[in-house]
Amino acid sequence: MIVIVLGAVVLLTGFLLGIPLLVTAGIVVLIIGAVLMFMGSNGRSMRGWRSYSPRPRRRRSRARRSW
Repeated sequence: MIVIVLGAVVLLTGFLLGIPLLVTAGIVVLIIGAVLMFMGSNGRSMRGWRSYSPRPRRRRSRARRSW
């Protein structure tokens, strides 16, 4: 969501100041934000977490060896 807002701000700033580079950067950031949002909302649910969202790492338990 933050990426989309940032892209919109850069895009509007580029339009208002007449700087084509800012307009292009705003469009690119908006597209990246939309793709990230789409991937996060449509990720496969695995163990209660979305596959594209960060999930806490679990410690590996040491295997007990019985000799």
